[in-house]
Amino acid sequence: MVANHIDALLGPDMTQWNKGSVGVATNLTYTFLQKLPTYYSRLVREKDGFKPYTDAQEAAMKKILAAYSSVAKVSFTEKTQSGTAEGDVGKLAFGNAYNSGMSGWGYPPSSTVGGDVWISTAKTGWDNPVAGQKPYWVMMHELGHALGLKHPGPYDVAGGKEDGPFLPSSTDNQQYTVMAYDMHPTMGSVRPQTLQLYDIAALQHLYGANMSYKTGNDVYKLAGLKDYVATFWDAGGTDTFDATGETRSATINLNEGAFSSVGAKGSTAAVNNIAVAFGAKIENANGGNAGDKLVGNALNNVLRGNGGDDTITGGAGNDTIDGGTGTDTATYKGNLSGFKFAMDGGTLVMTSTLDGTDRVVNVEKFVFSDTTKSWADLVARAGGATAAPPPPPSTSPDPGTVAGKTVQGTSGSDKLYGSNGADKFIGGAGNDLLYSAKDGVADTFVFAKGSGADRIFNFEAGIDKLDLRGYGVDSLSDSGIKVSQGSSGAVLDMGDGNRVVLNGVKTVDLVGSKMFVSADGLEYIGA
Repeated sequence: MVANHIDALLGPDMTQWNKGSVGVATNLTYTFLQKLPTYYSRLVREKDGFKPYTDAQEAAMKKILAAYSSVAKVSFTEKTQSGTAEGDVGKLAFGNAYNSGMSGWGYPPSSTVGGDVWISTAKTGWDNPVAGQKPYWVMMHELGHALGLKHPGPYDVAGGKEDGPFLPSSTDNQQYTVMAYDMHPTMGSVRPQTLQLYDIAALQHLYGANMSYKTGNDVYKLAGLKDYVATFWDAGGTDTFDATGETRSATINLNEGAFSSVGAKGSTAAVNNIAVAFGAKIENANGGNAGDKLVGNALNNVLRGNGGDDTITGGAGNDTIDGGTGTDTATYKGNLSGFKFAMDGGTLVMTSTLDGTDRVVNVEKFVFSDTTKSWADLVARAGGATAAPPPPPSTSPDPGTVAGKTVQGTSGSDKLYGSNGADKFIGGAGNDLLYSAKDGVADTFVFAKGSGADRIFNFEAGIDKLDLRGYGVDSLSDSGIKVSQGSSGAVLDMGDGNRVVLNGVKTVDLVGSKMFVSADGLEYIGA
């Protein structure tokens, strides 16, 4: 019988701190040994070549302890060694010793030596562990033993017999657990930098889940990853996997227990290197510059393809889908006849029992179970047509992310997208479409003479700024500007075909708002 992933890491004789109290939080003291405790007097391998941890090893272990605490309700308090008796050191003790046949070893919490983790000095380079490399993984692995986790397969380098149950061979590897000997099947020699799917589940079973970790609106930056394997635990908030700017095609799957493929492994593409922990909820995803695959979950997702020819699957929930540039595809469960269609301005609204109510822009092709349709086909079914370019969806920013970017246009007509942060848009000549994030952070839009007829989406009156100094304008009352209410938003006309439309904004919202950058660079009020 194939064991479930928790049983395979705990075994029939489950050992843990707070024995018999599954799911109860615990605090453990730990010590970086300076002298060998007397309870090791009969154990030769610890006495052979004993050395304290190096500063780098101590720093790595503290980082690993924090990683364990981030996912489960097990906390750690450092205790300085005061002697060599058992009571002079913490429940967990860390040291180096010589062993030519082992890289490291850890004792489960069921004896005097339980909780102790040792690293072998037999191999060079192990005194400076680096996340993603073998020495760091060994420390994570052995600490797992010290907290009650076992090997998920019938192996033990120390020569002992490992009790079942075991994982099947397809998951008995480091894609799923740091307790496995076999490496990640598609990431070569790259080791995990975090606890993996099954480790997190087993630790949360033993000690309870840490529901205080990552409860804000977190943005996980995935662009530019190289040789990176990790699993993300997030306890709350509205969160985003953000691959904006990534040049390789990415697959981002927001479902818990699912894997994503983002970044590089050496000179090739990474495969199944990112996972969402069981119980973690990630709401939103942003693709990169290439053709990406975005897969939503049962929550109300915001999925943005950005550049490239993307394929986006919202799944259940009421999703907002923006394909971005390129020729993009949205896929749906069920037949076309199971959907109702309507237009809300330039946004296509699609409703079905299986997929909820989705709001879609910038998607060219729609794949259903029985047929494929174009944007024009579905607009016709909705009985309407787009009167104005559709705005992209807004996402909740990481509260700590304030710095933005400068978005520079060309001499032609551009479609420019901002980010979560204080962006600066310079559209240049041509009739540009400028999409800012509705994030509560001040973006600045710069226009000079000859900038053409431009349109801003998601302009936040009272927050965002207009820099019209190139037209000699820094107030609504200046003679160089005429303000009127258009059908789709406030129109600021500087003459000679140069104007800015604030899509969805009413002129009354501009009165008294701190909207303009003045000639000396200070803010002026709108009126």
